[in-house]
This record gives sequence, structure tokens and C-alpha cells, in this order.
Amino acid sequence: LWSYNNGQIVSNGNGLKYFQESDPQNLRPFLVRLVNCENVTIRDVHLLESANWTLHLLGCRDVNLDGIVIENGVDSNRDGLDIDCCQRVTVSNSRFSTGDDAIVLKASSDVLCQDIVITNCNIRTRASAIKTGTESNGGFKNVTISNCTIKDLPRHAGIELMTVDGGTMQNILIENITMENVATP
Repeated sequence: LWSYNNGQIVSNGNGLKYFQESDPQNLRPFLVRLVNCENVTIRDVHLLESANWTLHLLGCRDVNLDGIVIENGVDSNRDGLDIDCCQRVTVSNSRFSTGDDAIVLKASSDVLCQDIVITNCNIRTRASAIKTGTESNGGFKNVTISNCTIKDLPRHAGIELMTVDGGTMQNILIENITMENVATP
């Protein structure tokens, strides 16, 4: 369901209904999934209650996400934003409220996830706020995370950096991050 509210495009994935009908998660639909896209701008969009990952970028290049809002109320593998095997992605001025991981960098093939900027974001989640892995075959390079506020993480990490599948991790810059009520920074 797509609508327009207060100058913002709103999409409600009715995820709780689909979550109940289809388990495991790979049978549930993504709310938005872009595969091998180039020169993409998504601005001022409000994405609600996905049945699976809310916004999945796979193999995309030159993506600008600005002013997006992602809200998923229940965990069980309904990530906010998954950036997978992408290059030159900027996420700015955005807000995440998720039950599962809010922003996840992945490298599900041998392709590096690289040149990623995450800045000026506000994150609340019951899982990890910003995470690399768990799919990390290609690895991560040139990632900057700055000027973000992370709040209310009762169980997981504010920033979780992993390469569990043998990928590399190079040139990661994290600066000016504020965390409140976080189990593990």
C-alpha cells in the first residue's frame, strides 16, 4: 500500500500479516528490492512494516538515500536497510526504528561492498544498529559512519563489525557517534 502523507511517500508492507503466513523469511516478500541498479536516488520515503528486509540493495552502484524513514515493529529477520555487494552508496538524514538490524552491510558474493557513507542518521532497534556481515564473502572497504545517534538497544551492539565468511575489512572510519541505553557499544 503506497500513499502520500505530509510531503512524504509512505509504503506499508503489511508485514505482520505476511510474517504470520510465511516462515521461514525467504518466503516472505521484501518491501523494496533493487538489483544491479545504477544512479539511484531515494528521498523522503517512509517504509513501514516489511514482511522481510525492508530495503535491499543488491549489486547497486551510485545510490543516494536521503531522508528515508524505516519502521518495523517486530524482530525475526526484518532488517531495515541491507546494502549487499554495492559500491558508492550514501545514506544520510534518515531514521530507523526496527526490531531486527537497522543498517546491514553485506557481501553475499565475492564482490566488495565499498565506498559506503552513513551519516546523520537516528537509529533505534532491538538488534544491531549498524552491522557488517554476517554475509561477508567479498568483504568491506572504505566505509564511513559519522554523526549518528543510536538509542535503546537492549541486546545487541550499536556498531558490529564482522567478516565471518572470509572477506576483508579495510579503511573503516567511525566518528562522532552518540549512543544511549545500548547494551554493547
